[in-house]
Amino acid sequence: MFKSGAFFFNLCQVLGDVIESIAGAIFVDSGYKKEIVFKSIRPLLEPLVTPETARRHPISVLQELCQKNQYKMEVQSPVSDNDGTLVTIKVKANRITYQHTAKASNKDKARKVASKELLKQLKVTESMLSMNRRRFLFTLLSAVFLFCCFVDEIIFRVLCK
Repeated sequence: MFKSGAFFFNLCQVLGDVIESIAGAIFVDSGYKKEIVFKSIRPLLEPLVTPETARRHPISVLQELCQKNQYKMEVQSPVSDNDGTLVTIKVKANRITYQHTAKASNKDKARKVASKELLKQLKVTESMLSMNRRRFLFTLLSAVFLFCCFVDEIIFRVLCK
């Protein structure tokens, strides 16, 4: 039986490979015109990844929030016993210390749960999450652009030799 996280991760890798292949084929068929690749790929990506559907890992969101706002974040060493692992995360924001201790089957899951709860405590607004989603989409489109530039350079070198 698949673990849902592992299955989703593998699905994302396969989907990324498929989109990369499509972008490469369009690039070659269009006569190596990057503009046509962007016009063709963007409608394919938007139903899959939009600022509204992109989900970020709560640990990353919490770390970025702390860095951006100069909050101090402290992750205490995990404590394990027969029942699971305890992880405590503290964030000092605007002279207030927020803290959550989570228990899960392993330290990674406990960190994720603690991060989610701290984000709730810090009252992260939807506008901040929306901004992070837009940043994610921009990164994805930038990767497609860099791929096109890389392929363009390879084709140029092959044809000019």
